[in-house]
Amino acid sequence: MSSVSVFIPTYNRCEYLKQAIESVLGQTYSDFNIHVVDNASTDNTEQLVKSFSGIHYHRNPANVGMVENVRRCFSLCDSDYWMIMADDDLLTPTHLETALSGLKNYPQAALFGSVSCLRFTNLRRTDYYRSLVPADIRSQFTYLGPETFLAHAFYYTPIFFPGTVGRRQVATLLAKLEIPEGINALMDRYFWTSAMELGGVVTSPLPTLFYREHPQQEITKAMTNDDAYAEEHLICARHTVEMARRLGVSLKEAIGRQSEILTEDENRSLLKSSQGSWRASEFGDLSQVVIEKAPPDNARIPQRLRAVLRMN
Repeated sequence: MSSVSVFIPTYNRCEYLKQAIESVLGQTYSDFNIHVVDNASTDNTEQLVKSFSGIHYHRNPANVGMVENVRRCFSLCDSDYWMIMADDDLLTPTHLETALSGLKNYPQAALFGSVSCLRFTNLRRTDYYRSLVPADIRSQFTYLGPETFLAHAFYYTPIFFPGTVGRRQVATLLAKLEIPEGINALMDRYFWTSAMELGGVVTSPLPTLFYREHPQQEITKAMTNDDAYAEEHLICARHTVEMARRLGVSLKEAIGRQSEILTEDENRSLLKSSQGSWRASEFGDLSQVVIEKAPPDNARIPQRLRAVLRMN
C-alpha cells in the first residue's frame, strides 16, 4: 500500500486533466497512487485516464454533484495520507514532498495547505497570490492552530483546495460529513473548517501550486449568481461559528489577535495587486468581507456576516 492516496475528482475536463495527472506523476516524492474519480463525464475522460499505467479509475454511474464526488474521494482513502487535486491545476515537482515534510514536522497538524500560488491562464503565468494568513517567508513552514485558521475561515478560504494533503483520520471524518444544501463552490472552506476538530494546518509560504483561471471554474460560475453565492458565504460563516463554539474558541478575540498581526501596507498592496480579481479581494482586512464584482445591493453581505459573528 502506498503512503499517499492522490485523488483527482473530475467532470468533463479532459483537456486539462492530462496536465494535472502529469504534474502529479512528476513529483519528487514517489510513494503514492493516483485515483481519478469521474463524475459521469461525457467526454474522453475514461480513455485518457486509461492511457496512463497504474492509475485507479472510478466512475460514478450518474453525476452525483461536485460535493458528493469529493466525499467519495475521501471514502476511498486507504493510505496514511491523502492529497486532493483539482483536475485543472498543476503542482510543482516538490509539492507533495514539502507537504509530507510539513505534516511530519508538525504532528499537531491535520492538514497541509497552500497559502500562495502562481495563477495562470493557458499555461502563461499571470500573477502571484498570497492569502493573508501569517506565513513567514524566512521559515520553511508555518503552523496555523485551529483558532487562527477559524479566524480567517470566517471570512474566506485560507488555503487552496488543490494540493491539500491530510492524514487518514481527516478523510474518515470528511467522508461522513453532512454537507448542507447550498454548499458548492465553497465546499473546501466547509470541509477544512470541519477538519479543525482534528488539528490545525501547516503551510509553506513559497508557492508550490499553479492555479488555472478559466470561465468553467466552479468559483467563476458561482459568482454569476450573487444571491446564491452570498448565501454560501453565510452558511460557511455560521459553520465557522459553530466549530469555534465546539472547540471553545472566541472568534471575536481570535480575529482581533490576527488583525493586529496584519499591517495596513499588506492589505493595501494585496488589494492593489488584485486588479479586480475575486481571489485577491475575498479578504480586504479582518473587519469586513470584501466582495468585488457584486452589485451594490449586495453590500448587505458584510453586515449579514457581522451579524453571524455577534452570535459568538
